[in-house]
Amino acid sequence: MNSKLKLAILLSISSSILLGCVESYQYKDVKGVVMAKEHDPAGYTTKTKIDSEGNTVKKKVYEAEEFEVIIAYGDIEKEFEFEDDRFYNKISIGGEVPLVLEQGLDAEGKIVTQDIELKEKNIGEK
Repeated sequence: MNSKLKLAILLSISSSILLGCVESYQYKDVKGVVMAKEHDPAGYTTKTKIDSEGNTVKKKVYEAEEFEVIIAYGDIEKEFEFEDDRFYNKISIGGEVPLVLEQGLDAEGKIVTQDIELKEKNIGEK
């Protein structure tokens, strides 16, 4: 989970740098492919930390149930996380799902950023 947070921060910073070049956006309906699915059941885990005095402290932490899906379109691969199983149960690995491709264009009309979002709304996405 920690590496996911670092990656999200890095991508956010990279996006911020690139977004300075974006003059407009265009949107296209496309089909993506489900690359992977993962279900993490709810439960307690033990987290270990070092407190300010250098002592090792163990604490039980409840983690909610989570459904993760990785979807690819071209060279874009994105992980979506869901709080419930409605979307997760409708799809299968290798299957297609409708997406919206967002492309950021510079002043000359060249694509400088791309992102994908699920076309279906209100499906339990976090």
